[in-house]
Amino acid sequence: MTPKSEPWLRGLAVHDCDLRPTFYFDFDEDGYGDPDISTQASVAPQGYVENNTDCNDNDPNEHLNQTWYKDADDDGYWDGTTNTTSCIRPAGYKTVSELVVDCDDNCATCYPGAIDIPNNGVDEDCNGVADDGGSDGDSSSGHKKKHHHKKHRHGSDDDSRSGHRKKK
Repeated sequence: MTPKSEPWLRGLAVHDCDLRPTFYFDFDEDGYGDPDISTQASVAPQGYVENNTDCNDNDPNEHLNQTWYKDADDDGYWDGTTNTTSCIRPAGYKTVSELVVDCDDNCATCYPGAIDIPNNGVDEDCNGVADDGGSDGDSSSGHKKKHHHKKHRHGSDDDSRSGHRKKK
């Protein structure tokens, strides 16, 4: 090995020629290597990176300066405001890619698209209206349609759904 054949060696004294860069194994392939598993080579071996700041090489989300978002009720939805930065995942926190904004992070059954339960005073479907009976953001009333009869000139009611005539 010479400075001509290995550009990274240029500028090193002859007695330093045994020095090679250190690469760190990146098991979870997040670009952050495990500081405890390393090798020296002229180029990074497959599965190795130059970075050694992975705090959990079994979780691609856990690495230096990761931003975590609180999901207090663990429903996969975030309150939209609470976050923290740390290497290790705090209890009750997820990454932004694991979450959707939650309208009520203290209610595990409240999230966009949930079925709104009528008459309980809670906005389960996160559309801003409690007790609307909607789902998937639907703001319909949720009430069943009443059956309407039409009066005909012969004095009988016409059941508009069945087409049968009823006598008065």
